[in-house]
Amino acid sequence: GEQIMDKIIIPMSYMGSGSSAVTDLLREYDGINTKNSDFEYVFLHAPDGLFDLEYKLLYNNNSIRSDEAVKSFRKLMKKLYIYGGWGIANYKHKISKNFLNIVDSYLDSIITSKYRGIWYYYQKPSKIAWFIRVMRRVIFKKSTKLKQVQLEMSLVSPDDFYEKSKKFILAVINELSDKEKYVVLDQLLLPHNLNIIDSYKFEELFPVVISRDPRDVFIMNKYFWKPRNQEIPYPTDVKEFCQYYKMMRRNEKKTETLTLRLNFEDLVLHYEETKEKIENFIGIDSTHHKTKFKYFNPAISVNNLQVYNRDVKYKAEVEIIELELSEYLYNFKNEIVSNGDVF
Repeated sequence: GEQIMDKIIIPMSYMGSGSSAVTDLLREYDGINTKNSDFEYVFLHAPDGLFDLEYKLLYNNNSIRSDEAVKSFRKLMKKLYIYGGWGIANYKHKISKNFLNIVDSYLDSIITSKYRGIWYYYQKPSKIAWFIRVMRRVIFKKSTKLKQVQLEMSLVSPDDFYEKSKKFILAVINELSDKEKYVVLDQLLLPHNLNIIDSYKFEELFPVVISRDPRDVFIMNKYFWKPRNQEIPYPTDVKEFCQYYKMMRRNEKKTETLTLRLNFEDLVLHYEETKEKIENFIGIDSTHHKTKFKYFNPAISVNNLQVYNRDVKYKAEVEIIELELSEYLYNFKNEIVSNGDVF
């Protein structure tokens, strides 16, 4: 039978702001499935992922457009299934060998008609085909018969789409999770697309949004992560960064899904009370916290705070961030002087 997930915990952050800290903390509990917690599942929000399919079918559809939507979605799912050297892929092992079957039965459930036909999307010839076509017309006065393709139409109602898509998401997550009551999926949703999930009516979702002082995010990305080739896609020009960061945060839509919002700094500096907030939010007793400090140790993570204070050469850039992004700064009560490893 179908095992329904009890609770899906989704730590998410604003790129480089510490969602993995929450994931690491939850690794220390029994009864929480974190075996794939350091892997980012992008099949919902990647280009041509499920949210793009939703948009195309429900907001930008016409009698034939859905054919492209279905085919693009299937193509991405096939790419995600195999590894092929792509870090976010390999669903064959990261989810299961059954993944593409789940995709196929999902698409079958939303496709409303299939027939062979032709539409402009497939009519653009290659240069060679075009040349041959012109020659046939000029020399033999013949027009070319256009190749028919299997068209897959999905003129599905919103209710139907959300119901079938929710089943699909749960089926995928069921492949991942054993029989634990909880499963942790890092970045399955992002703060800027969390509102989209409202329509899917998930009672099982527990999103935890972690934000972090942008001074540290900028300095760590530019001076620590980038040199180690671990960079995240932020601008390294400080003015560009401020503009981008501001727009990213303002662009976030309100969500009706109950969400826990935390500061990375609080998890380090006010460990016990922040940990308690997480336990209360997901509804787990602290007696389940079996291997405390094994994966997340605030005494070590404190090295990742106020990195922007470590070197006088950061001062000019930090002052610009303080001015431009004042509303997003963490209010440190005192100065932290640390020279441990930044990670």
